[in-house]
Amino acid sequence: MYDRARPTYPAQAHAQILDLLPPSPKGAHVVELGSGTGLFTRGFLQAVLEREKEEGGGAAGKRVARLTAVEPSEGMREGFAKGLEKEGLAGSGIEVDCVDGAFDKVPIGDGEADLVRSGLFLLARLLLLGAELTNARGSQVVIAQVRALVSFL
Repeated sequence: MYDRARPTYPAQAHAQILDLLPPSPKGAHVVELGSGTGLFTRGFLQAVLEREKEEGGGAAGKRVARLTAVEPSEGMREGFAKGLEKEGLAGSGIEVDCVDGAFDKVPIGDGEADLVRSGLFLLARLLLLGAELTNARGSQVVIAQVRALVSFL
């Protein structure tokens, strides 16, 4: 039901995120916070596989080797696993795990991710281009690139 009610994400979003991940011998570790049933994840994985097929893999390596989805809802994590199976992505060659966690309790070690995708980037639509988003500790994250990325969502 959840997946049927939610719109899919535009291919342009997946492509722009992939552009941030050049091919490498080991491939990137992508972490997705608040993955839900994996609606974004499935489209992203399909985009990764299509891009690697276009590029021919080879000596340049792969863009994504591992994706860790973090989701606090057990029901959503179950939907995530079913969605991967249904779309034939479970054995794609990319290691995918959906683990229990939340934005403030991410079960990933410091410095382990090459890229973090979060639903929080949707907050960018509220900000002026070049504005900043601050967290409770006061450290700042520049949001300009994210704002441009989600302008079409």
